[in-house]
Amino acid sequence: MEFFDKYKNDMLTYVKAELDAYETSGNPRKLKIGYSRFEHTLRVYKWMERLYAEYPKKESIDFEALAIATIFHDIGYCDVEHHKQHATIGAGYCRKYLKDRNYPQEKTDFVCDLIARHSGKEHIHEDIPAELVILMEADLLDDIGAMGLVMDVWLEAACEENVTFESILAHMERFTIRQMQEEPMHTEAGKRFWAEKQKLAEDFVSAYREDLHKGLEE
Repeated sequence: MEFFDKYKNDMLTYVKAELDAYETSGNPRKLKIGYSRFEHTLRVYKWMERLYAEYPKKESIDFEALAIATIFHDIGYCDVEHHKQHATIGAGYCRKYLKDRNYPQEKTDFVCDLIARHSGKEHIHEDIPAELVILMEADLLDDIGAMGLVMDVWLEAACEENVTFESILAHMERFTIRQMQEEPMHTEAGKRFWAEKQKLAEDFVSAYREDLHKGLEE
């Protein structure tokens, strides 16, 4: 962890600077709500720490590799024209950063592999490194649940005309609620966090729907 402790703040500064291009010219819908890809990265890092803290076989985890990969996982969004390939592009940015600071080649390869593969969430239940599972789960746990519902309201109000209580409800059902019907988590901690978020979202939308329809009936 000596390398990580030395360069953590520098890595965060580097990633933030590279993502500035995305923050000003990226996804047009998210630009309307001031969505920050860097702030997403910080939240994913916190989820990673929580998942790691509850992982039963910590001794098998290369935490330094996981931490570096988490910080760099979305840096590829800085290439606004090719954001769909952000995982592969991000691995390239990370490789250059680590090479310039003489990080061991074998460790660099592992970190960059985690970044390059983190978007393939459909493989989370396969025989993949535990570090990759934790990174994928941390990424999935952000922007969902309570935050997902807030984003639903935010996006509906910012991007649509004639916004109504009904249209906001439809947006929530179409995005956050539908997404939360999936069960993408692999670790026990991940499953529990997901279930907690799922219950919160479903309870809120159920209460919102009931209040809205009762109001229309009166």
